[in-house]
Amino acid sequence: MTVGDAMPAVEPPGETVGAFEAKTQLSRLLEDVARGKIFTITKHGRPVAVLAPPDAVRPAATDEAAERGRQAIGAWVRSRDARPVPASVAELLAWVKEGRR
Repeated sequence: MTVGDAMPAVEPPGETVGAFEAKTQLSRLLEDVARGKIFTITKHGRPVAVLAPPDAVRPAATDEAAERGRQAIGAWVRSRDARPVPASVAELLAWVKEGRR
């Protein structure tokens, strides 16, 4: 998912705070976050950020996803190395020509 993609409709976590209030009350919000509270910061009523304690982030899930990605890439590389494609010069030239269409 990239910036600009439509986000799935989910309930924002924690208490909702407008961007202006978050800016003016940042010290208080940070004190509350240090005590474990979570805030969703909105701009014109739309959620744009979440202010949460560092332990609220789940790096284990990220680590697991990264490991699955590494394994998938490794399997793909091994599968490519295991079956080299024998090709003649004529076949290679035909593939190049085909790719230019």
